[in-house]
Amino acid sequence: MLEPSIRYTGSSLEFEVLNGAGERVGNVILEPSGDCATASRVNIDSIRAGGTAQKGTAE
Repeated sequence: MLEPSIRYTGSSLEFEVLNGAGERVGNVILEPSGDCATASRVNIDSIRAGGTAQKGTAE
């Protein structure tokens, strides 16, 4: 099982995207409104993707 990589920067949450071999192929950054350090729920203002991952659609 792969270990998730999640970073909280104080203003956003960054998730690393790994392929089946466990290699990093990109990342997804969630930029919430409000304080996600103490809140149980937050609204997401924007979602950004980066790295070498292929473009696609999400449902």
